[in-house]
Amino acid sequence: MFGNLPFTASAALVGHWTFESGEELVDRIGNFPDLILKGDSLVAEGKLDVNGSGTSATGWAVSDSGSGAYTGPTIKNKTLVVWTVLQGLNDVAKAGSLLTLDRVGSDHFDGIIFGERQNNRWMNGSSGFGRTADFAPGFEETDIGNLIQLAITYEHLDGGRLRVTGYRNAEQMGQYETGNPSQWDSGDAEILFGLRHGGLGGGPGGLDALIEEAQLYREALNANEILELYAPPLSLSAIRVDKKIRIEWTDATAGLEAAETLDGPWSPVADAVSPFEQDLAAAAKRYFRLRK
Repeated sequence: MFGNLPFTASAALVGHWTFESGEELVDRIGNFPDLILKGDSLVAEGKLDVNGSGTSATGWAVSDSGSGAYTGPTIKNKTLVVWTVLQGLNDVAKAGSLLTLDRVGSDHFDGIIFGERQNNRWMNGSSGFGRTADFAPGFEETDIGNLIQLAITYEHLDGGRLRVTGYRNAEQMGQYETGNPSQWDSGDAEILFGLRHGGLGGGPGGLDALIEEAQLYREALNANEILELYAPPLSLSAIRVDKKIRIEWTDATAGLEAAETLDGPWSPVADAVSPFEQDLAAAAKRYFRLRK
């Protein structure tokens, strides 16, 4: 799981999908009904596989508005965040979404859209382009198979204005102001993966990608908070438990190393996962650190 939510904005998280075993289709926050897989989409090894051909989806997922409704608070300011691996560029599928927030009762959406107006570039897609402008300088994808993070924030301003900011791997792709700020109320919001917008019956847009995790906040996160989600600060703690030392850390991608002096040499601790325990006698005069 990415994005360990170490900052105060975690209280604003209103939707969270990890696609991990036991919660493959579940919003971990509990505000949205479970997802339904459509077409040839599937969840495997903690990833949602969405597919498309041209501007049409062949596999997508949508929250099941037929079995339940969004029960969370009204969403005005917001942030969409997704970790994904592209499997195809515009020559395979385009104009689909990594994550779209739509209304159930009408076509009214914002989403992280790939390659609709500019080849292989990301944009905020919106109903009738009412909140859409091309990010400058933006970012053009040229490779597939790499894990990347995409985020778009939406901040309501005075005078009926909206500030939209896009990030790729925590680096700003662009920012603009526009009119037509909107909101999504309890009972009238749904989530789509793959489709640009639509619902249980389908909709336009195609995307060829593996989606590893998605988050929806009802706040416009700032640049530092986006960075903290992309590269969480390392945290290491050690406590004594009976005759053992227990070492815990939060970042599963970091490896535990040990040395007999602070100057090293440092060596990886074999098969160490958090929480890691070692007899105090074996840990005497040893130092531990995390390394990524």
